Formats: sequence, C-alpha cells, structure tokens
Amino acid sequence: MKLQGLRNLFRFRLRTLLLAFTAVSVWLGFHAHSTRIQRQSVASIVKYGGWIRYDFQFPTGEFSYKGFDPKARSLVPSWLLDRIGVDFFHDVVQVSLNYSEDSGKREENHNSSDDALQYLHGFPDLRVLLLSDTQASDTSMRHLADLNNLEYLFMWDVTNVTDAGVAHLRDLKKLRYIHLSKSQITDKSLAVFSKLPNVEGLSLQFNHFTDEGLDHVSRLKQLTSLWVCGEANRKNRITDAGLTRVESLKNLTQLGIQNTEVTPNGIEAFLRAVPGCKITQ
Repeated sequence: MKLQGLRNLFRFRLRTLLLAFTAVSVWLGFHAHSTRIQRQSVASIVKYGGWIRYDFQFPTGEFSYKGFDPKARSLVPSWLLDRIGVDFFHDVVQVSLNYSEDSGKREENHNSSDDALQYLHGFPDLRVLLLSDTQASDTSMRHLADLNNLEYLFMWDVTNVTDAGVAHLRDLKKLRYIHLSKSQITDKSLAVFSKLPNVEGLSLQFNHFTDEGLDHVSRLKQLTSLWVCGEANRKNRITDAGLTRVESLKNLTQLGIQNTEVTPNGIEAFLRAVPGCKITQ
C-alpha cells in the first residue's frame, strides 16, 4: 500500500512538473515574440528619427513626459542586458517623434511623414506619445486605437487631423492629458473627449469650438485644465453663455479662452462660480 502511494505521489508530482514546464515554455514563447516585435518597432522609430524611453528611465514610476531621467540605469546586470537585450526585460513607455532634450539641448526630428505611427503597435505599454505637424493624419491615427495604456498624448500643430482622426481615441480610457493644437477638430471631438473618464487636462488651442461643445466638456468633473482658445483671425464662437456651461467644473484651476467671444462680465460670473480658477484671455 505504501509503495502504491509513493507511485501515485510520484506521478502527481511529475504531472505537476510537466504542467509547470509547459506553462513556462508557453510564457517564454509569448514573451520572446513580444520582445521581437518591440525590438523591431524600436529600430523603426529610431530609423525614423524618433526617441524611445523605457520604464526603468522613470524611477518615480510616474510616466509623464517630465519624469524621465536619462541617467537612470536598469536593475538588470549590464552583462545580461548586453547578451539578451533591453527589450526582453523592459517595456517602452514613451515615444517622441518630434524632439528630445536628453542630451541637455533640444534636438529636432525633421521627418514630417506620418509613417511612424504604424510601428506603435509594438509598444502595448506605451504611456506617453509626442508628435507634431504632419506626423499624424486622420488615416494614420487609427494606429493609436489599440494603445490602451496611453496616458499622455501631445500633438502640436497637427493640421491634418480632424474629428475623424480623434474618433480613433474613443476607447483609450486611461488618457489623462491631451494636447491637440492647431488642427481641424470641432465640437464633435469634444464629445469624444467627454467620454474619457480619466482626462484631467485638455489643451486644445487654435481649433474650432462653440458653446455647444462646452456642454460635452462639462461632463468631465475631474478636469483641472482646459484651453479652448481660438485663432487671432478666427475667433471661437464661445460666449458668456458657453462659459456658464462649465461652471460645474469645480476642480478647474486653469482656463484658456483667448480669441473667443467671452466678455469681462462672463468672466466675472464664472469666477464667482469657480473662484479657484485662473483664466487666461
């Protein structure tokens, strides 16, 4: 009886060992595949002229564009990094396509095509993306749709982006800050942003908004910063009536309304409702 029990125990342990070995093998295969994809995407972004930053380069654990430390070192031994590669151990969390200040001075990328966005699928843990001008278009923005961990999106002077491009952001629920300036977006994009539950900042200068668009923004109770400035030669049709629609945003500390139709009376009324807010006009 004891011998039979030992045999059964041995079979059970062997089965467990085989299952564990299989699980580890499957994980290693999947990890090796994702590592290869990330490595290929890194090479493509660098060839494009962009800059890549890994998770260990943000020692505070805050992946905002300000938390980067170019002198940070991985905890993985250098001999192992050299042999296996950094992409096996670390995730890419930030991509800048337009500029870098890693060297202590500003370096510009003069590649203005929107080709690079197709390589972002290799960075499933991407938290911050920076680009400008024609590096994005309505068509290429479809490549942002699956970046489910994206938190900060900076798009300066993206003249080829309209509401159709912004529609690709509708499922990125972790977005916290969006800078999208000098594009062709309208109130329809504000409707998309209003359904992103974690957005705290919207910097949307030089676009085309109206009072109705601020109705959508009023749903973002956690919003602390809002910029809806128009252009000098084309004011946004935001009036005192529109300003009253965002009086419910009690956490707002910054409001930019340059080149709108808001009057001093409208500003005075708004500040009575949200006294902690600083208005730039």
